[in-house]
Amino acid sequence: MKTEEVRQYLSKLRIIYVALAIGQLIFMALSAFMVNNSGPLVPDLEPINYVALAFAVGVLLVHKGLMDKFNKKAREKKVLLEKLEAYQSTFIIGCALIEGSNFLNTIAYLLTGHWLGLVLFAGLMLFFMRLKPTPVRIAEDLELSREEASYLA
Repeated sequence: MKTEEVRQYLSKLRIIYVALAIGQLIFMALSAFMVNNSGPLVPDLEPINYVALAFAVGVLLVHKGLMDKFNKKAREKKVLLEKLEAYQSTFIIGCALIEGSNFLNTIAYLLTGHWLGLVLFAGLMLFFMRLKPTPVRIAEDLELSREEASYLA
């Protein structure tokens, strides 16, 4: 096991995380700018706010169970790099769930101008920030031994 390989892996994972976060924030910022300057696109489309709310709640309910299921498969790998590669896939799927819901919240806000889209977006971004891939979080999620976890530090 090369420490450099693990560091490169962690670096890639952080880049993916930051790129996903920035994409969400830029889309919401542009949408807020458009709504503030031009007004909502379809103000009478209120049901989309309830769809966005239901989707956000569903994503939060499903997220933990799905991530636990995928991380269990990653834990079964014997080699640390294989565990990390499986974790990367799981991490991307988990972030994509949150990102997808946030895009729906942003679209709901863009279409209706209703504050619920902003509130849901903010809440899910706080949840997304909690997913930041740190060595401690990865070691806990994968239940790594002390020796394996030392490569992450």
